[in-house]
Amino acid sequence: MSSTTRVRSKAAERLLNRELSWLEFNARVLALAADESVPLLERLKFTSIFSSNLDEFFMVRVAGLMGQAASGFRVRSPDGRVPDEALAEIRDRVRELTAEQSRIWNRELRPALDEEGIYIRRVAECDEEERAELARRFERDVYPVLTPLALGPGQRFPYISGLSLSLGVFVRDPDTGEERFARVKVPEGLPRFVFLGKRDYLVPLEAVIAHFLGELFPQMEIAEVAAFRVTRDADFSVSDEADDLLEAVELELRRRRFGDVVRLEVSESMSEHMLDRLMTALGIGAGQAYRIQGLLDLADLATPMAIRTAATLGLADHTGVEGTTVDRLAAATGPRPPRCAACWTTSSRSACSPSTPTAAVTGSRSSALRCARTPRRASGHCSTPRTPAGAPSSPSSNSSGPSPPVTPRTRADTDGISGPTSTPDRNCAARSTPR
Repeated sequence: MSSTTRVRSKAAERLLNRELSWLEFNARVLALAADESVPLLERLKFTSIFSSNLDEFFMVRVAGLMGQAASGFRVRSPDGRVPDEALAEIRDRVRELTAEQSRIWNRELRPALDEEGIYIRRVAECDEEERAELARRFERDVYPVLTPLALGPGQRFPYISGLSLSLGVFVRDPDTGEERFARVKVPEGLPRFVFLGKRDYLVPLEAVIAHFLGELFPQMEIAEVAAFRVTRDADFSVSDEADDLLEAVELELRRRRFGDVVRLEVSESMSEHMLDRLMTALGIGAGQAYRIQGLLDLADLATPMAIRTAATLGLADHTGVEGTTVDRLAAATGPRPPRCAACWTTSSRSACSPSTPTAAVTGSRSSALRCARTPRRASGHCSTPRTPAGAPSSPSSNSSGPSPPVTPRTRADTDGISGPTSTPDRNCAARSTPR
């Protein structure tokens, strides 16, 4: 055994590799997704967190190691590994973890969702009526925002943005037999799952697009279609000696969008021919490609959770659902208590300020209860006027007389929930504290 091997062996026994240790942390997150004692929607959340964590891991840590390996950096880390060795072990461990995640999703979480009335299905599992509805939804909502790009001889491969989901397509001219590669980006502004039909099916958006590819490529034969996803280097550094630090950060953020590809995820059904075409076009090796069995980008599993949350809050319009799934899940969770219109926390009618106009409707998002603790929290200001120095105090603070009426107005907040709030008061008590 050489001296170098002995040094590495001793270091590996005593020290943990930083990147491999992080992967074991993420493996514990995945273990929570596999734990049957954890509530189902929490298991979905942990599956989503595992995927988003892995994305960031490749964007920063793996990208850094690949940069070291490309530059010929051969200095061993404290655990005794050079960058190439660490990358090889990372690759093997990631393949094990992603295979386990696919198994958990396909064999445990999907059947459990079925039992709870949340059905994630393929287009082939829909009946004729549901497919007709799907065609209408595709024509109205999806087709106008699609931008397919077909590559002819001598054309450059299109830029693939990081973490975006795409469909790789081989289209063939039936007359000449010429085959071309095309890329269809799955729109990021649309929900990942399309709610469909009376059976409450949730169909992945990429499956919907793949089913209707014939409308994007008329008079062409679809030879193959498969989903893929690219992860790019998002690590950057800014020198402390930059003349303009803000400008330097903005420049690095713009450059980060065009970082090198560090990972290519492809569906298990993708042929070797298409995979080779993608790897050649993206300039990556076989070690950077990962085959995934089932859905790609499971970070979007938060969507079924959002349906349950919307059902609990009674927000059918938030999900684009017309009732059945939302109504059933809402009934399973029971009626909701009234919510304060200012802070959106549950409260009883007696806990709210009697001087503020209320229009409480139990279980409705239009509830205008205002709890006495936070009378104007939704707008960031209180409803008590500021008292000038030396002036008598307001009747609302020292007497039992009625407070001046407050005219509510409707405002939609960042969560898409509309609630009554009031116009901010320049003289509110929040600004009357002496400095």
